[in-house]
Amino acid sequence: MDESCPDPNAVCVGPGRTFSVVQGLGGVEVRNQDRCLPTTPPYGCNGEWAFIYTSDQDATFGTLFVVLNVGGDPHLAHAYFMNVDGVTVDEFDITRD
Repeated sequence: MDESCPDPNAVCVGPGRTFSVVQGLGGVEVRNQDRCLPTTPPYGCNGEWAFIYTSDQDATFGTLFVVLNVGGDPHLAHAYFMNVDGVTVDEFDITRD
């Protein structure tokens, strides 16, 4: 975890800083969460996942949208995962140093 940017809903990027999104709800099936339990927050084997959305969390298909240049700020983006029912189930801001 980046101690200078600890909020999982406010991701920071820049030289030497990255983040990843694993998103796989666009197609065939919604799988359950087999690894890195618990199925409730804090997520992950060591609390390293900000959000998990599987059949254990009643997930349905959807996609991740990223809006760049939020409010005219070239260093700010906003990301959100919206399911096919039109529900935003996760969102976070991305700020570049």
